Amino acid sequence: LSQTFLIDVDLSSTDLTGVDFSQARLTRANLSNCNLRYADLEAVQLRNANLNCVDLTGANLTACQLRRCNLYHATLRGVDLTDADLRDSSLKQANLSNVDLTYTDLAGANVEAAVFDPTFAEYILANPAQFFKPDAANITSANSSSQQIQVA
Repeated sequence: LSQTFLIDVDLSSTDLTGVDFSQARLTRANLSNCNLRYADLEAVQLRNANLNCVDLTGANLTACQLRRCNLYHATLRGVDLTDADLRDSSLKQANLSNVDLTYTDLAGANVEAAVFDPTFAEYILANPAQFFKPDAANITSANSSSQQIQVA
């Protein structure tokens, strides 16, 4: 499925473990509740996609375009998001522990109650303007799910 072009495709609740979607364009795709563990999504364009409750554990999302995507309650443990574009996406209650966010654009992203590694959460507190609009966001440390950190 590498380099495919699909519009309004519904793949919800599909097991896509290890699939190669690299450099594909999936505009307004519904991938909710999918198993995309260890999938190769390098340079994929998933604009306006529904990734609600998707499992992306260990997936490669390097340089992917995820603008205005719904990643509510998604699992992204161990994902490589280097150079990814997550502007204006919802990562509400997403698990982002052990994620590589090097050069990731999170401007306007909703990270309310998202789980980050403690080191990254501290970095966000020190540099919020680099990641988000001035809106407040709740960020939870991966080591202490009850600890709420406000980013203003």
